[in-house]
Amino acid sequence: MKKLILAVLVFASSLTNAVAGGSEVGGGGKSVVCFKEGSNEIKSVELLDLWEARTLNQMPAKKMKGTVESIVEAHLKNLAWSYPYELSGNLGNGECKAEKCVHDSLRQFANYFLKPNAKVKVMHGVKLVLTNDSFEHVQPAGCEIRQVVNYLPAGGILVDGDLYEKMDKLNKASLIAHEAYYAMLRVFAQETNSVRVRRAIGLSFAGHKFSKAERAPVHGLVCSGSDATAQFSRVIINRAQETDANAQGINLHLGEIFGSKPIAMAGTGVNYPIFTSDVVDVVMTGQCGSYQGNYISVMNFLSGPVEYDHKVRFSTKCESGKLRYFLDDLVPGTKDARQVELRCKIK
Repeated sequence: MKKLILAVLVFASSLTNAVAGGSEVGGGGKSVVCFKEGSNEIKSVELLDLWEARTLNQMPAKKMKGTVESIVEAHLKNLAWSYPYELSGNLGNGECKAEKCVHDSLRQFANYFLKPNAKVKVMHGVKLVLTNDSFEHVQPAGCEIRQVVNYLPAGGILVDGDLYEKMDKLNKASLIAHEAYYAMLRVFAQETNSVRVRRAIGLSFAGHKFSKAERAPVHGLVCSGSDATAQFSRVIINRAQETDANAQGINLHLGEIFGSKPIAMAGTGVNYPIFTSDVVDVVMTGQCGSYQGNYISVMNFLSGPVEYDHKVRFSTKCESGKLRYFLDDLVPGTKDARQVELRCKIK
């Protein structure tokens, strides 16, 4: 396995940029604030991540015993399995590999909020400006979406102390886990919005256990390429088990989508058992032979539990006896289409 050695100072710089200068690429956590009837007195403060999981997906957060720090740690260990980081390195506290690197980085990010830190300023009697990186589908009726944490471009973190103090232990812990997970994705995946962050936090606090089994395989027909903006994409294709004497299936897994590695894609490796064996041979070899079809397949990946809502389309096309492979989708938060042609080889 390729080994990536991250010098402590380089990682510390990334850490500082991701946490203390986060507003350049994304803001902090938001909350749903409800008020007592007929007054401006706050009744409850719930992290937006947990509110969305509860109201949109019927996944309420599970109660946990312990301190805020112990609850955070339990979820960081779980979340470390959600991101497919396959390299090794040194994050300042010894050698790490794969999910341990992810956990170590999550822990360092969380410590900004769990321990006294001069960069974190808790404020009272203020209302933090809402960030524009969350792309919410719905907003609560009768309550407000309010910013709990915000980042200053020149460094520093602002926390709405009035809202934070109204949160219970579970919401405080989920807020800190949100900040840590978003910061980690900004370093490892150049994440620019909080959609996947909120879904991952909502899943974890609802009791979902992430596992290595949810990741895409590394062997098969590996198709990869970069678009005009140098965003890398990768699809892994394998033959599925034969369904009858004349038909075979194809399993497709998304390794990367325009620079973004899928998170927790369990069950979203798409299985197509409907092809005749000669069509499967064409897809796996890239040689059209006598096949006269134009598009052999247009295969839509449904979103995983954490991924964006739009479909990602994988298609193939015969041209001059050779098969061409394509991947296209929409830019998250927009209706802008993008496509990349992939080059494939067996690994």
